[in-house]
Amino acid sequence: MNRLTRDRWLGVSTIPFESAHEYLWCLRRRASRIRRSRVAHSRTDEASSRSHSLLIFSMYARISRQASIRLSVEFSPSMRALSIHDEVRATPDMGGIMLVPVIDISALYEDDPKAWRRVEEKLYEAHSTVGFSILTGHGVPARMMDDLFEASARFYALPLEQKLAYRFGANLRGYLPLGASTLIRSTLGSARMPNHSESFIVLNELDETLSEQWFRSAVGGHQIWPRDPKEFEIVVRRYRAAMTRVGEVIVQCFACMLGLSRDGLDGHFATPNPILRLLHYPPLPDREANQFGSAPHTDYGCLTFVAQDSVGGLQVRAADGSWFDVPPIEHALVLNTGQVMEAWSSGALKATPHRVINHPEKSRYSIGFFYDCGLNTRVVPVTSMNDALCDCMPQPKTYGEHLETMLRANYAFTG
Repeated sequence: MNRLTRDRWLGVSTIPFESAHEYLWCLRRRASRIRRSRVAHSRTDEASSRSHSLLIFSMYARISRQASIRLSVEFSPSMRALSIHDEVRATPDMGGIMLVPVIDISALYEDDPKAWRRVEEKLYEAHSTVGFSILTGHGVPARMMDDLFEASARFYALPLEQKLAYRFGANLRGYLPLGASTLIRSTLGSARMPNHSESFIVLNELDETLSEQWFRSAVGGHQIWPRDPKEFEIVVRRYRAAMTRVGEVIVQCFACMLGLSRDGLDGHFATPNPILRLLHYPPLPDREANQFGSAPHTDYGCLTFVAQDSVGGLQVRAADGSWFDVPPIEHALVLNTGQVMEAWSSGALKATPHRVINHPEKSRYSIGFFYDCGLNTRVVPVTSMNDALCDCMPQPKTYGEHLETMLRANYAFTG
């Protein structure tokens, strides 16, 4: 490709050597346009898009070297992860090398359309390739996170018989002891062993429009709360409220990614189904090959936000089947795309397999917040899509039916 053809393809007229950063910016913009065209026109030729993506990356690297822009590359064979600074992003076409980008989303709370658009483009780039991102500037106070981590650790430190007083029964609310969940039904097949983790799940109370239909379902019933620690319910409710606000603004971004207006998905989230899950992964010094804190899976719903402690253990599967760590960043939120969002986008946004490995010596604590659509929302591509559902789970049905099927298969309900 000569320079004139290259510059016309990029949509720019001339790129002086001194403007290498602007050149890189143009490359990123072009990559975003190609990905967007794949969403809006799902019949776009895959080979052509793949070729364009690889061309973008090779041109990016070449211009970076010419401009003497320092790209710091760190490769850890144990992590199977590549970290490239200056915001270079690998794509799934590049073998197993993948990266979870850190994205400051503070502009989503400001009245600056250009800055808002830049955040949206970064999120699209992340979730159309890796399926994961790490969010900073999300607005959830650090003290609020710390308080919930502390309350969670205090709860799990209680004697088992005391925790079992809040065990879940016919509904998925309350305490789940070790071994209570086994991923029998998953997009990745059946797990061989139960998850080596315990958790506490908090759901919304169903309003009168949903209660009759869903009360006897896995998400029905009434929430139970432990008495110890005494501040448990208060800090959980505060965190859920703060995370709901984060979920609302991120949904607006994802609506734009699907070619809709910012409020294009509001109807699906008029009565959302947020699920909060406090998780404890005990140490596992002699872990067997098929034993996990959380077996490999993709999430059932729309968007998952995870606050991690400093222990680590969350891993994402790369395109070649290898696994790489998602580094813990204090007070950041790990965001990943769920099966419903993948279905709405006809597969353009990725629900990437992930797992949790228990530390051999330390307990790991995390806070999962699943911001999901209304139970009666249809799981089909939104109106801007041309094709039917992609050949991935879930199949066309409501989110509630899909969730009920998965939960009943994977959890040991009683009653």
